[in-house]
Amino acid sequence: MVQGGKVIEEQRLGRRESLTIGTHPKNTFVISGASIPRSHQLFVSKNGKYELVVSDAMQGRVSIDRSDAMDLKQLKGGGLLAKKVDFYHMPLSYDHRG
Repeated sequence: MVQGGKVIEEQRLGRRESLTIGTHPKNTFVISGASIPRSHQLFVSKNGKYELVVSDAMQGRVSIDRSDAMDLKQLKGGGLLAKKVDFYHMPLSYDHRG
């Protein structure tokens, strides 16, 4: 987890499971803030693969195939993040970093 440009926590998941963030203590990563939801599935495990799930309010960068990182706005504009109801989804591979 990165906040303010600094890595504040890192975890490796042993099993293919969804990763949650939010204020509730049972999340994978517990974070606080006025606009932070109780729980959000940031990475959803589907058929042995992960999918990134973000909202319009979220910020971040993703590197694909070890290339320069693109921010979420660039990924949306390039059609790499597909909107499904209220969230944007992007299938991930081992070559993605964020």
